[in-house]
Amino acid sequence: MELYDIAIGARVKHPTLGVGVVYDLDARTVHIFFREHGEQPVSRSFEGLVTIAPGVEIGQEPLDLNVVRDCLREVLEEMDTPQRAVEMAHRFEGGMLVLKPKDASLLPKEMPIEDFFHKIVMMRDRFRVL
Repeated sequence: MELYDIAIGARVKHPTLGVGVVYDLDARTVHIFFREHGEQPVSRSFEGLVTIAPGVEIGQEPLDLNVVRDCLREVLEEMDTPQRAVEMAHRFEGGMLVLKPKDASLLPKEMPIEDFFHKIVMMRDRFRVL
């Protein structure tokens, strides 16, 4: 006898493991939690398993677009909240960033490190808005 009429939440009795509750199902196995023996997989073709109480049939909930929008809005707001401020390492405070071109005839470009990181943060914020 194959156990295809069993559902999650069903109480079952195993001849050696005792009484347990079905917590998961797949094509070949019924996963049962036994109080004394913990979680145990049992084959669907095992004939010694007896159903004591039926489980609850869990149907799929219809997808509500408004709930999805609200969840997405919450996630985006959470990501938009400012994180803790990260300070620059003390060894770079007041430092200069030097960009040297490959061609030696061109002059290098120097700019304060703070300005460089400020521009990166501005670009990141603009990409978030997109």
